[in-house]
Amino acid sequence: MWSEERKAWEQEMEIRRSKIREYLKQQISYKPGKVNKWGKLPLMAYHDVRDIEWALDVYTDGNWCSEMRPEVVNGVLICVCRVTVPAPPGSPFPFLFHEDIGMNDNKTKNAETQAMTAKGTGSDSLKRAAFGVDASIRISYEFPRLYMQCKKDGNDWEEPTTKEIEAFYLGELRKDARLRATYPEAEKTTTSTGTTRAATTTVTVAAPAVV
Repeated sequence: MWSEERKAWEQEMEIRRSKIREYLKQQISYKPGKVNKWGKLPLMAYHDVRDIEWALDVYTDGNWCSEMRPEVVNGVLICVCRVTVPAPPGSPFPFLFHEDIGMNDNKTKNAETQAMTAKGTGSDSLKRAAFGVDASIRISYEFPRLYMQCKKDGNDWEEPTTKEIEAFYLGELRKDARLRATYPEAEKTTTSTGTTRAATTTVTVAAPAVV
């Protein structure tokens, strides 16, 4: 049986999980893979690492930390990340940790590209480790993989622009009755990247206190 303290904690966490899920639903994006021989471009749902850090702040009141250990194995850059969060009341340990890896086999000699690759590998490992903290943070796994048909350009396939990709995946998400309210068609807003995106319902979340 849970103690009264644990019950109160669970009730509070359900409120936080709901806020996290609603926010991350609004922030979902899709990144393209490689066009296949039939001209289909795979699109995979993902979140920026800043969104995941925001979710961790809300989940823990800012009381979390991460540790990264970069390694190179057979020419492949690997980053092991550990995310530590407070344990629920009644747990035998004060903290719990979740660990995962990110990797990238980009072997370019360009210093700027190598730096960006290292940064992306670290961000990827943090996101993967954070997914283990709570299901509300890995909501991107609930979004479907999409396939966008590319136009023929001579003997090759013409890859769509970022704006075209965004318009496509938002249109696909609106077909899902569960997501239609999050991605309405009525009003349009312009993002910081200059692309046009459907306006979404605003979720107001108090800034988490940092302990």
